[in-house]
Amino acid sequence: MSDAVETYAGLWNPWWDGISTTVKSKTILAEAVNAESMRKAAGLDWEIMKQPAFVTGEHAGRIPGWNAVQRKTDGAIFGMVSDSYRLFQNEEGFEFLEALMQQGNVEYVSGGALFGGAFAWALAKVDEFTVHGDDSPYADYLLGYWGHDGRHGFTVADTAVRVVCANTATAAIAGSKNKVTIRHTANMEARLAAARKTLDIHSEYSKRLQKVLADLAKRPKTTPEVTNFTVKLLPANPDVEHAYRTEADRLAIVNLFQASPTLVGVAPTAYRAYQATTEWLDHVKVVKDTKTEKASDRRALSIIEGGAADLKATALKLLAKA
Repeated sequence: MSDAVETYAGLWNPWWDGISTTVKSKTILAEAVNAESMRKAAGLDWEIMKQPAFVTGEHAGRIPGWNAVQRKTDGAIFGMVSDSYRLFQNEEGFEFLEALMQQGNVEYVSGGALFGGAFAWALAKVDEFTVHGDDSPYADYLLGYWGHDGRHGFTVADTAVRVVCANTATAAIAGSKNKVTIRHTANMEARLAAARKTLDIHSEYSKRLQKVLADLAKRPKTTPEVTNFTVKLLPANPDVEHAYRTEADRLAIVNLFQASPTLVGVAPTAYRAYQATTEWLDHVKVVKDTKTEKASDRRALSIIEGGAADLKATALKLLAKA
């Protein structure tokens, strides 16, 4: 989301570097940091407040029961909320992750603000694992993200990233529910009790993901078999006589399976086929600008919760069954 990022800090130079027109600050970290250091580095060391809402014009006056959510540092407005709405500060987001993980030495690897500050996030490292035959490790993370717009609560999600090319291994295992959202309420204990379910989900997700990927790495795949897999993954539109675009997409995945530079040393297995698919979705698949959205934004949103995430789930299911 190149034009959605306002501030950023992390271990990695972001893919949108040099593209974004909205970034106010960017900090590349040498190592993981604690909560206070991440808040400062990521430009999240500010608070929000409620300000009474008014209408202007002939009938100017106070809007009963409604307030604007405003950032104290620059006056930016993020949304409208009722008098009873409880604000959720950035500092609380980090405190929530600390309490959730029940440890005082949480290692944060990235964080920042999106959409002018209306959203914020922090990514904490939980563990790391490798798949047999692939020297590039998967880092196991918990992601916390929250909104200041009055419409989004605090969400905790799990994710695993293959370090070599940042292919997101989404919760693509059938039946996995890998995130929990808690509304902004005054009862912290109740919120924690609800959010701790995420840790159980995360632990189960991580175990299942490692097991599934390890199983894929044991099953050899030939190029014709991968070609057949892409036909199932990307079925042609029956109303189109020659599905050239679909055929090109299938071929791109097969070519990555055969010769991707990020997969050097990885055996020709179902695991390699899955990595070729995720690489195609994250980096190679053609995504175009629309009248309202840039291609980079559309790709990022698709990877997080759109078509790319769904296709990764489908790919893993198909390969796990094959």
